[in-house]
Amino acid sequence: MSNKNYLKIKKEISEKKEIRLNDLVKDLDISLMTVNRVIQQLESEGILVRTRGGAMLIEEIPSDVEVPFTYKINLERDLKQVLVEKAVEIIGNAKHLYLDDSSEAYLILRQLSKDKIIYTSSVEIAKEAADLNFSKVSIIGGSLNNLSKGIMHTFDTEIIKRQTYDFSIIGARGYDDIGNLYDLSHEKIEVKEIFMNSSKKVLALVDSTKHDKKLFYKFTPTNLILITNKNSKVKSSSKIELYKI
Repeated sequence: MSNKNYLKIKKEISEKKEIRLNDLVKDLDISLMTVNRVIQQLESEGILVRTRGGAMLIEEIPSDVEVPFTYKINLERDLKQVLVEKAVEIIGNAKHLYLDDSSEAYLILRQLSKDKIIYTSSVEIAKEAADLNFSKVSIIGGSLNNLSKGIMHTFDTEIIKRQTYDFSIIGARGYDDIGNLYDLSHEKIEVKEIFMNSSKKVLALVDSTKHDKKLFYKFTPTNLILITNKNSKVKSSSKIELYKI
């Protein structure tokens, strides 16, 4: 793949925001095979996502659409990192941890001591935990979401319920003033709830950019510890243990 073709296609999508692959072939006089290779590279870099017959810049995607995991990790990373440091402090010596498919859970994983026992519904987190040599890593089975790399429609419900987890560590796509959380689909929430119901505490990290985003499915964990940024408008209540960092 030539650097020239890469730059031409990147410039085209940066200007138009959304493109059709056939239009790139025609307008830039490049083969469809080359266009597909460049689009694949740009997608792996978190610049765009594929659509039917085309591609769209990440920042143009509606907030109620799943985005690639590699993009989520770097989105608002500075805001998340402050929350992650507090979460690691709260987790302390706890041993059995469930981590969902959120970027917050991924960032927490990288700061945990390697004697933790990790349970996850994320292929990316399972791979990272194995690479980091955690003492034990378990991933549940089910249907895979190709963008988030998370498991939905789990087949392992009864196995999950046999274990008690010290913490379920989760992210969310939105939250409101009283601590209700929101995510993209019932299927994503369903997997989280199975773990949350078997956990002593639920640790949710939601940065201030997610406040008042209620376009998704609502869920309200019990035993919730909510960590957010200091400028967040969420209010303290008897339902949640709140930290504004």
